[in-house]
Amino acid sequence: MRWIAQLGGFMGRKRDGEPGVKTIWQGLRRLLDIAETWRLATSNSTPIVNS
Repeated sequence: MRWIAQLGGFMGRKRDGEPGVKTIWQGLRRLLDIAETWRLATSNSTPIVNS
């Protein structure tokens, strides 16, 4: 959970306390973006570019 919170901006210093809901939510959103980027980068299909 702390790793996801770090993705959301949690610093993890001694006096910071535990990560809040907003920080965890931001971390989950960033993790979703990373997963989607990975999926697109490793897909076998070639993206269509409209020019």
